[in-house]
Amino acid sequence: MAIPYAYPVSFPYGSRTVTFNYTGGGTGNVILESFEVTEPTTEINRQTETGAPNGFVLIAEPITATGTAQLASTATTYISRGDTASISIKNGTSVTFVVTQAGSPEASREAKKQSISLRQEI
Repeated sequence: MAIPYAYPVSFPYGSRTVTFNYTGGGTGNVILESFEVTEPTTEINRQTETGAPNGFVLIAEPITATGTAQLASTATTYISRGDTASISIKNGTSVTFVVTQAGSPEASREAKKQSISLRQEI
């Protein structure tokens, strides 16, 4: 007798599946277990001639993100700095990200997981 599932079989494990383009050539699919996007800005304060604040301007900076990538159990290539991926963010906007930092995971009897930091490609 089959073991019944306590959750829908179609429910994905992880937040999304993403294909990375490796700088050395080739591609690889990973599951992003967590993924957080930040849309930073630079703030420039405006002042009167006497130095009193009277406004400000916000300038959009490149979008950044952090996440935990679960690699396939058969993966031999880890995500590295400079690798790219197009990832859909809020409202379905597709953004091409470049990996700026990547961890080197080692653990016994665990899934291969990498902590990564990404920055919007300009």
